[in-house]
Amino acid sequence: MAYYPKNKIQTNLFTNGSEYQTLDSNLLGLNTSYTGYYYKLYNGKAYTGKFPEDGDNTELVLISGKPTPTPKTPVTNVPPLYPTPEDYKKGYFTRYFKKKVNEFIFEELTLDQYNNVYIILYIPFSLTWRLIGASIDTVYNINKDTSLLTEQKFKVPGFNGYLNNDYARYYKSPTQNNLYTSGKEFKTPNGGEYIGSYHIHPDKGPMVGATHSIDSHSMLIPINNTLQSSTGSQMMPNNIQPTTSTNYSSGDSSGGSSGGGSY
Repeated sequence: MAYYPKNKIQTNLFTNGSEYQTLDSNLLGLNTSYTGYYYKLYNGKAYTGKFPEDGDNTELVLISGKPTPTPKTPVTNVPPLYPTPEDYKKGYFTRYFKKKVNEFIFEELTLDQYNNVYIILYIPFSLTWRLIGASIDTVYNINKDTSLLTEQKFKVPGFNGYLNNDYARYYKSPTQNNLYTSGKEFKTPNGGEYIGSYHIHPDKGPMVGATHSIDSHSMLIPINNTLQSSTGSQMMPNNIQPTTSTNYSSGDSSGGSSGGGSY
């Protein structure tokens, strides 16, 4: 028996004769309807029988003049869910997509939309998306590898082109504490050079003090385009916010390895 994954076949369907006729009768110009069980594949083709190899499995076509049934498609006016604070605590979240069968058309979905994809016309698939890590490079490479494997696993060629190398999307660096500058890196809001301990907040950037606290403390302004930690490793000049899409490629001078944090 031919095997089809559950999301690529609908079995045990029944028609009362108002929808289909056999392909043979259609080619002969006969207006003969088919009544009985049938099954339908992901590409839209229908065959007699409850499932493959149940009888002769003669191909069915819609009766001439009959409108094609309106498929159940997801509502597309609801934007995909963005990572929540809880997702950032975990360090990852799930993204949902669909690809149109036989076309390189992709769409990102909410979970509810994903659960209601009309599988005859679309291929639904999902992947785990990394949000935080030791550096933007780490997160970028993890998501790139995951996306390439997803494209192969679900047989959805063109998926990585759809993502447009945006593998660092939603990245948020962890707070980096106990850093020190001996000068020539930052200036204070009043324009003076800053020497002393500092930390890098994932939203606010570099700030005065070894660690972040609820007490008021000033933000620091980088003198150059890049920030250097006490170990000399390059830091991100600007933090990427959760709702910002970034076209990132390894080797881009805008992203480097961070000096602290783990994933």
